[in-house]
Amino acid sequence: MAEAVAAIGLAASLVPLVEAGTKVIARLHEFRSAATGMPGAFRDIMIQLPLIMDIVSQIGKGCEDGTLVVEAQHKLSLVVRGCCNQIDALDVLIVQMLPASTDSKFRRARKVLVSLLREREVAKIQSVLEEYKSTLMLYTAMATQKRQAAMIQEDLKHRCQVWLQPLPNVRDFHERRFKTKLGGTCDWVWKNPTFIDWGKTQSILASDRLLCIYGTHGCGKTVLASSIIEGLKTKQLQTLFFYFSGADPNLQSLDAVIRTLLWQLLEFTTDKRSLEVVGKLALNGPPTYSELLDALTSVAASVVGPVYCVIDGVDESNTSTREFLQQVLHILESHANFRAVLLGRKHVFQAATSVGSWAIEINSNLIRQDIDALINSEVDTAVDADFLRLPGLRHSIVETLREKSDGMLLWVKLMVDDLRRAATQFEIKESLRNLPRGLEEAYRRIFLRLIGTLNDSELARVRKMMAFAIVSCRPLGLDEMRYAYALDSRSCATFEEHMLTPPVQKILDVCGNFIDIENNLVQLVHISIKEFLIRPEDEWLRSGDGKIADFRVDPIASHFNFGFICFDYLRSTEYGYPLQDCEGTNDSFLELGIKYPFLKYASRYMICHLSWSGPPCSATLDKLRDFLRSEKSLPWVEYLAMLFLENGSGNTLPDDLERFISWLDTGMPQGELFKSELGVCLDQELTKRIREFGERDPRVGQCRFFLDFLGVVPGITSAVTNSEGEATSLQSVREEDFNPSLLNALASSSPLPLHQQFDLFLKLQSHLKQVKVLTSPLKILFRIILQKAPIIPIYVLLAIGEFYARLDKLEEALEVYHAALAKVEDQEILLKFRILRNIGINLERQGKYEAAEEMYRRSLEGMEKVLGKDHRDALGTMASLGDALYNQEKYEAAEEMYQRALEGMEKVLGKEHRDTSATAIGLGDAIHCQDKYKAAEETYRRALKGMEKVLGKDHHDAAADLGDVLYAQEKYEAAEEMYRRALEGMKKVLGKDHGATLGIMANLGKALYSQGKLEAAEEMYRQANQQSAVREEETDRERIGGSPSSLDLGRRHRAGAGRRA
Repeated sequence: MAEAVAAIGLAASLVPLVEAGTKVIARLHEFRSAATGMPGAFRDIMIQLPLIMDIVSQIGKGCEDGTLVVEAQHKLSLVVRGCCNQIDALDVLIVQMLPASTDSKFRRARKVLVSLLREREVAKIQSVLEEYKSTLMLYTAMATQKRQAAMIQEDLKHRCQVWLQPLPNVRDFHERRFKTKLGGTCDWVWKNPTFIDWGKTQSILASDRLLCIYGTHGCGKTVLASSIIEGLKTKQLQTLFFYFSGADPNLQSLDAVIRTLLWQLLEFTTDKRSLEVVGKLALNGPPTYSELLDALTSVAASVVGPVYCVIDGVDESNTSTREFLQQVLHILESHANFRAVLLGRKHVFQAATSVGSWAIEINSNLIRQDIDALINSEVDTAVDADFLRLPGLRHSIVETLREKSDGMLLWVKLMVDDLRRAATQFEIKESLRNLPRGLEEAYRRIFLRLIGTLNDSELARVRKMMAFAIVSCRPLGLDEMRYAYALDSRSCATFEEHMLTPPVQKILDVCGNFIDIENNLVQLVHISIKEFLIRPEDEWLRSGDGKIADFRVDPIASHFNFGFICFDYLRSTEYGYPLQDCEGTNDSFLELGIKYPFLKYASRYMICHLSWSGPPCSATLDKLRDFLRSEKSLPWVEYLAMLFLENGSGNTLPDDLERFISWLDTGMPQGELFKSELGVCLDQELTKRIREFGERDPRVGQCRFFLDFLGVVPGITSAVTNSEGEATSLQSVREEDFNPSLLNALASSSPLPLHQQFDLFLKLQSHLKQVKVLTSPLKILFRIILQKAPIIPIYVLLAIGEFYARLDKLEEALEVYHAALAKVEDQEILLKFRILRNIGINLERQGKYEAAEEMYRRSLEGMEKVLGKDHRDALGTMASLGDALYNQEKYEAAEEMYQRALEGMEKVLGKEHRDTSATAIGLGDAIHCQDKYKAAEETYRRALKGMEKVLGKDHHDAAADLGDVLYAQEKYEAAEEMYRRALEGMKKVLGKDHGATLGIMANLGKALYSQGKLEAAEEMYRQANQQSAVREEETDRERIGGSPSSLDLGRRHRAGAGRRA
């Protein structure tokens, strides 16, 4: 009330001030236009008054929007009245001092004299007005700043919420679920003693603030969750919620939970610091899980009062229940004002009994009222009213459904729908007499009914729809389902003829009991339907389900079928070249998805479906080989490349592509079919583009970039980059190397559009393969990229890291590696474990063997989980771990690791593969250093045999090592032979002046000396000394110039990562 009165008073005082000021300004302008001169004081006032009028206008806005506080309005009222008085006095002086056009000559002369005498009065008024103006400006600035801060904060809050908003929108999902709740149902929970006691507890223990609610499938847990959420919100309690969904990968991860809770939590806070935390996170690109969790912790700390978290479908999370519960408890421990309710099936909460103090099991007695309400509602809606009027029939229906429901609301809905189909009273009674018990029996009954009522084409439609809904990699959109169904006709030239019209009705007519269409997404009504249909074949036979066996969904066969549906679409659709066609626009990627509704799904998930379809047969490989060789593969590769970057570092596409390549090349060296066939196609396309467009055309350059990229996709070696503190300027980067538009985009704080992200990666990758030195422009570009690492594609960082590592700038490489690792640190994906391995390689090259060991162990553990223990990448990492152990003189541990790696490589790669032989050398070194000379000799001979077959007799590592172990056994003649072989190889490969070559010469001299061949030994030492003098390496001269007994033939540093390809 006081604010309103103050605002009215101030606004009222502004009116006379504005009128007086406007009048005086008009008088002064009139005089200036009529006279040749004006007293200086009046000239100052002509400048001063318009400024005051502008400030007065801003004060008026402050009164309207409330940015001026009450105290400020009271003070400003006094200032405004003072200004008004001064301007009135000024107006009187103007009349007395300034001549008017109607004045006589005498009157004009008199006014000139008066103006000279009274100019000080004007100056005094001008001085007072200046003081008032300063006061007005101070309060106006405060109001403006407050207004701008409020606008900025509101805008920041909106942008943060838009960035965090989950897809699909959990709030929409919640509202749809709550709308299905019948009046009066779920009220039992508010009267439940356990729920009440949990709500009242004031304990600071996290476990005392956790409530678990569990029950069998179909008992209404999700609707109950929506009811609890709405009930808490009705009580004006701050409520956060999340729904897991086994049908949607976007709603299965811990990351999605934290992101959603943080998104909702922002609504409860106006804390500036919290918004800044999230805003900064948004500018840094895709966040890691730990960053989201830290942000949630920070924002939650600013929220006052109790906060309730309700999370449904815990059994449908892709995270283990134990890990999920630990994260929930962590949040509760961090915030004493938080409570959590978790809902799911009973089996997942068995581990929860030890961590939570409160639990409610949903059973038929507990929800009897809900069951009755649903039965009455469904019966009244679905069953013919004429039947219900028959004596006792309605009562019989209700009682039978209640008795057999076993607390499963979904079962009630299915059975009432079954009763709806009865045509006579007798049929209803027969149906009631034979009602099945439990959901599985209900499903059997419905499928049997479908067999009896649908024709062959309708039954085929049911089978297809169910298979698509079950094995799809995410919920299919309605248009995607239509395309999948039409393409399954396998008549690609006219598949449009098989499109369902109208699709919703055609699907629900045959699958209405099992499939739901909400928000244009086609999904199973309940996850238990999937569990029922994908049971193993022998279980169907044991259960007596032979009659409905045609509905069984074989996951492997269905993935194969869906994979080739995607394949047929990509092979038959003309959608251009996505990267090339989107030049100059940021929305073309989205436009492609709208124009070709099945393109995104087919491009992204074809590789997943085929990878999960069992070992490929020769016919399958032939089809895919033909596709990879054809021009149709190029648009797919471009679109896939954009999908690589679409979801940031959290994207699982790299792992999926790795799995696809491994599947595709079963029985062949990894990557051979995919890379070789696609490489042939790209090479042909390059020749064609050069012929059509010329060497300098961007389309030619793009094709070249893809040829470079093709060699990187499956096994990116990474390291990482940073700067040395120079000023960051984009101007010095050569335009011929990088498009100026790309450099301008890098200067922006916004993430790059997809096509620009990929263009940047391809150009860098291609350019860096040719560059031999680090130029200043490249340093500057790298520094800019590293500063923006959170919004830069991870593959750009890896390309730069590889470049630094190649130039032996290991500190810079490691810095970029860690920037890349930060983008994927909280994800269990293959890319993360490759980055860890490459960090280990660079640390080992720096002699930091203990740190390298840690990185290798983390990498190996992850690779074995993702790829399996026998994958060549996991085996290579195992051998690298052996190197790190060897270099720390942990010879027994190194031997064990080499032995494991060697056994795996012999099985996967063969005994004569280069990596196998290199690992055998490492094993020999570890055995040799334990003085097990005989075993080391045998191992080196195996390695030498393998290396000779792969690299020829010029290979020197195994020969030199074998010479050492023979010398240690005093087999000097045999050692001499090996040293001579190693020396010849080193001279050819490394050169005669190389340090390693000189070392072998010294070892050969020692072997000759030990045989008494003194002249030959002396000659060998002389040659070694002469070559050493040429190189002017004093350290080599000292080592070689001593007596034979002083030569070191002991342990050598291993750099095995470089030996293995």
